[in-house]
Amino acid sequence: MGSTVVLCVIKGNHAMYGHVGDSRAYLLRDSRLQQLTRDHSLMERMVADGILTPAQAMVHPNANMLTRALGHGTEVSLDIAELVVRPGEALLLCSDGLWGYVGHEKIEAVARSVDLSPDAIADNLLNLAIEAGGGDNISIQFIRFEAVQPRAQRSLVSGLPWKKRLQ
Repeated sequence: MGSTVVLCVIKGNHAMYGHVGDSRAYLLRDSRLQQLTRDHSLMERMVADGILTPAQAMVHPNANMLTRALGHGTEVSLDIAELVVRPGEALLLCSDGLWGYVGHEKIEAVARSVDLSPDAIADNLLNLAIEAGGGDNISIQFIRFEAVQPRAQRSLVSGLPWKKRLQ
């Protein structure tokens, strides 16, 4: 047993993300949702080695066996990476309570919903996970990146109404 974590620090158009365990980070780019992190699990290792297919790993009796997690020892190593994000892109941070119950295609379809706010996308994903059985903790954070509008030029006189500045 152990706890998993995925986190992200954003500064400008740079996103640095890290994780341990099987909580994941995804990037929505060009309407495609791509997994950025690789699970620290026995099944991920077996899939990478060609022993199991991803479909076999999902139903394997040891599907939840983690190889690295918080609480396994006194120290833990996070995988950390950085990427540059563009307007219109999004990051999805989530636990296996989402991706373990809802298929990638359904998650991607909701994440592409430009008519929904980031909170509404997270709520819809949560509802899908609950409807699919939701037998695990479900953590979801959806972050959409938009173009930054230049700030209006500020007056050197602050705190005064505009018409008084003209007098």
